[in-house]
Amino acid sequence: MKFNRKTQWALVLVIVAGLVLAFVSWPESSQIRAFLSPKPAAPRSNEGINEGPVIACEVTVGTFDIHRKYRSMEGPWAVAKFKIGELIASGTATVPDNHIHYVEYENGSAPSMNGKSNLPPFGEELSDLKGSMSDKRELYWFKGLKVEVVDEHGNTLPTAEFICHTNLDFPFVDHNMVFAEGERWNNDRLITITQGQTKIIFPNGFAVPLASDESFRVTFQAANRTSNEHRRLKHKATFYFIKDSNLVYPVTALYGRVPFAQVIVDRNFDDAKKEDLKRHPSCDVQAFAVNAPNNVTGGVSPDRSGRVISGHWVVPPGLHTYKSSVNDLDPVFSQRDRKLRFAWTHIHPCCTDVSITRCDGGSKQKMFTAKVRTKTQPGLELVDIELIKPKDAIVFPKNGNYEVEGTYNNPLPTALDSMIAVGMFFEDTNFRRPTWALPDSKAAYCGVVCNKESSTVAATGTTYPSFDKAKDGPLLKGEKTVVLNTNRGKMKLVFDANVAPCSVTQLHRLFSHGGFNGTRFAAYQPGFLLQVAAAEDKAKGQTPMSSDLRKQLRRLPLEASEHHRKYAISIARQVNDENSGASSICLILSESPHLDRRYSVVGRIGEDSQTMKTLESICKDWQSAVIVSSY
Repeated sequence: MKFNRKTQWALVLVIVAGLVLAFVSWPESSQIRAFLSPKPAAPRSNEGINEGPVIACEVTVGTFDIHRKYRSMEGPWAVAKFKIGELIASGTATVPDNHIHYVEYENGSAPSMNGKSNLPPFGEELSDLKGSMSDKRELYWFKGLKVEVVDEHGNTLPTAEFICHTNLDFPFVDHNMVFAEGERWNNDRLITITQGQTKIIFPNGFAVPLASDESFRVTFQAANRTSNEHRRLKHKATFYFIKDSNLVYPVTALYGRVPFAQVIVDRNFDDAKKEDLKRHPSCDVQAFAVNAPNNVTGGVSPDRSGRVISGHWVVPPGLHTYKSSVNDLDPVFSQRDRKLRFAWTHIHPCCTDVSITRCDGGSKQKMFTAKVRTKTQPGLELVDIELIKPKDAIVFPKNGNYEVEGTYNNPLPTALDSMIAVGMFFEDTNFRRPTWALPDSKAAYCGVVCNKESSTVAATGTTYPSFDKAKDGPLLKGEKTVVLNTNRGKMKLVFDANVAPCSVTQLHRLFSHGGFNGTRFAAYQPGFLLQVAAAEDKAKGQTPMSSDLRKQLRRLPLEASEHHRKYAISIARQVNDENSGASSICLILSESPHLDRRYSVVGRIGEDSQTMKTLESICKDWQSAVIVSSY
């Protein structure tokens, strides 16, 4: 039977309509539709974190233009800075293309790798954060970081060959003040992500405490040792947090230390070798090597013996081991027992293992060793770097000599560049939730552990007015000496109005009129500072500050200087407000140039024998020390 064209089209339409009707009415049709339809996106992984509801925030960088091969530290890079609370409120953020730097176009400049920069002003604040953080400071527990490579189409790449590193830093000095009773950090570096170690998650039950108004700085740098293909790709970092008020299981606070290997790159003096062995007997003499030609600006420095040392060096073909003293880099490291719970390692390709070794009394003990694997074809790529996650704590006994040790096995006929850094996290047995983190707290940060009043916010919550030179003067000139009578003895303080006229005028007025009578000492950080609480923060049982003196309290402007030398006196302030000092002062106990230009130096501690004796006595039992009077 033959059909004309119109009849043929009619039959086709009838058949199609029948099939559609059958599909819709068929009992199994919902399953078929589900199969044919795109699958919903899988829920975001919590990476095995179980202490409470996980907050996962993403920062995407770029696009990186990968147009040639790079040695380490030569790839394009970008820096982003942001407040933790703002990122959490926003959930996602992007670092745009115009923030990306290319080393070959910028005179070889590249970001520092050792984490000792204390957040310098390079890079820009993230501008696309949509969420608003709470006005109230909140406590979060940082659980870890993951970094992935994404191509220009949004597809996640299966390897990390295009990651050089991602450095996560935070301002450790401010952090030490926010958590005044916790262990002292001495380095900005929190985590380094690299090839072979692209996900760092702290073990269950352990995390780093952070305040919502603290800041992160993240440095992303791309790598390419494997491909000649022109590529455009992005890095995506995922940060994992748990809000303290949402915890289901308890968390132990962690604090970090980041020793890194340094080698001598000029010549090793005989006297210097003897001094090394005298300081840490039984350890090996510091390694001797050639400085890496692609080292970053400022990557070399003099050591205590006058030798030039570097954290990046050249590895010739063959097997080589490099060692460096942990104690020299971190003099207080062995002053107490420490319990290690986690460690990451940052090295370059062809490293085979990294250890921390204790060397005492002629014997050596490896505290732990991280194994490393590298593949050399089609180019150098770190495949796996072992994370140290001991089932039980590894105890580092006090008074020990420790060194970081790493081995490189270079199978190539050409030299490679190298480095060794180890991020070690220990239990913080001194941690206690600050007053502001407790449900009934109304405290504001003042550089000390505050009660419900602070040096910049009155009990009513009213902020003190800013210092007005015309109304709050006349400004003092020259040096003014104040003698404190404490329950530990007398102490002389010399204030210098020439360098900080507003601050000294207010402090001298308070001391002269008994404003500090009964004030307690708020914090002591061995080898760093002793802090006098805000004038209105009295010890238990002491007479409160008079209302007339309280009315004279002012917010002080930053009168920045570069004189945070040993025995300097500096003004404490709010962590994110430079012009918020008022009356709390810090007595600086060691050279602290990282505070320069960020805090106001107002004078110096008298170095007479009575003052030194009183200072030593207060440091031994600072929590019961009180200023009785002053004149």
